[in-house]
Amino acid sequence: MDVRKCQDFSATGPWEVVTETDGKQVLATFDAVVVCTGHHVESPISLETFQGMNELKGTYLHSQGYKNPERFLGKKVLVVGQGNSGADITVQLSQRAEQAFLSTTRGSGVMIRISEHGCPIEMMYNIHLTDVIMNTLPFPLFSWMNEKMNQWFNHGNYGLVLQDSYFPLNQEAVVSDDCPSCSLCDGMVVKPNVKEFTGTSAILENGTVEEKVDIVIFTTGHHSSLLLLEESITPGLTI
Repeated sequence: MDVRKCQDFSATGPWEVVTETDGKQVLATFDAVVVCTGHHVESPISLETFQGMNELKGTYLHSQGYKNPERFLGKKVLVVGQGNSGADITVQLSQRAEQAFLSTTRGSGVMIRISEHGCPIEMMYNIHLTDVIMNTLPFPLFSWMNEKMNQWFNHGNYGLVLQDSYFPLNQEAVVSDDCPSCSLCDGMVVKPNVKEFTGTSAILENGTVEEKVDIVIFTTGHHSSLLLLEESITPGLTI
């Protein structure tokens, strides 16, 4: 329930931890505390981010509230924000929803999960050689090499063309084998960024309008926070 410094913390360094079981709270003292609750706990949806959000008649939620695609059966769903969460959720919805749209601001570099010889892509990138190359080559050259290595499909044909010149270091790469195939089956449609909401419609930055949107899911990130700790503690922590 609470983690705080003891009164004599500056001298001895112990911590007071309050836990609760069946409505009964207990105070205990520890020499050290490791908080493993995760820091992506606050999922803000700012009504000021998109014009007309107050007029939106359909349901909207943050991706943190998404559990499975079953409740979206037969619905027209717009997913706003393309990171790995946005891509994964839209792919799942394409199997259940009437139509699933993925709204992206900058596009994204989509990488496959399985690399050469069936190895996970992380085994190819998270290695010492990659660190050496990153620290040796000029940033534009290294980014160009990454872009050339990721030409397993034409991103522009799927509306995923990158708006920035360098890939993928200045933004999160999306790891998904299913984005292109779901787009081909018309279950998933990539759209530009949302400019404005009007009732049950979404006006996009290219001027087109998507009518009769039932549900909007925002995959727009989290605020890092450790709610158990008092504010005076968190600035010095490594999250």
